[in-house]
Amino acid sequence: MDRKEINNYSNVDGHMLDSMAAEYEKGSWHGEVGPIKAGRPHISDEDLTRISVRLPQSLLRTIDLKAKSKKEKRS
Repeated sequence: MDRKEINNYSNVDGHMLDSMAAEYEKGSWHGEVGPIKAGRPHISDEDLTRISVRLPQSLLRTIDLKAKSKKEKRS
């Protein structure tokens, strides 16, 4: 997700965050922090199903190299 997608998802933009942070640091912020959940957000409220696909070896090597360069897993 890029910054714009995060802002749209959370209905908060950078200016609002800066304002809330300033209030929090001054001790005048009256908001609350919800539960923090580790990991990536779910992409759906539905149960997910694992699938298998066949790919050409060259495509799989490309995927693996891209994942490695981003320090991510193949999935």
